[in-house]
Amino acid sequence: EKQTPACSREIVELVRRTNVAVLYERSDAMFIDRSTRILPYLQDLLKLYESKHVTVSDLPDDADWYTDKFVIWYDEQSDLAAFQAGLTGKFDYIDRGNHFAEMVPCGCSKATGMEKMMQLLGADRSQIFAVGDSLNDRPMLEAAGTGIAMGDSPMLHPYADYITANLADDGLEKALAHFDLI
Repeated sequence: EKQTPACSREIVELVRRTNVAVLYERSDAMFIDRSTRILPYLQDLLKLYESKHVTVSDLPDDADWYTDKFVIWYDEQSDLAAFQAGLTGKFDYIDRGNHFAEMVPCGCSKATGMEKMMQLLGADRSQIFAVGDSLNDRPMLEAAGTGIAMGDSPMLHPYADYITANLADDGLEKALAHFDLI
């Protein structure tokens, strides 16, 4: 969901005030704010993107700039409580573990997308299988008829109907076979 430039600039200021590292995302681009901290995991991600020729632009000063969603990394120098309080009414905070979090527009999740697809296809919830590997998949797993968590995603296990093997151990294939889908 596209955010307004005004809301997006409020988020930029919030990020700067609370001392977190950030990567802004939208459907056509990703942006880094070099005036904020670049924590090690973000630095590693930027190196990976560079090696794969994925463009990450510097945050522009354009009045019409906006972000759809964003991710942060934080540590003991970050004011996480103030950051979360500043999101109220704008973005939902999803803890992804390892001092990493994802922000999505309030009321927008993989579950809302799945529900729209179910309506378009005329599908019943009981026919829907969802597979996830991170807490950003929680709403989708809970909304599906059957929620499947990857074995190497313990934070998601309490919300799953079935836990499969790790991704690297063919967890997706094993889950599909378990439910006779392949």
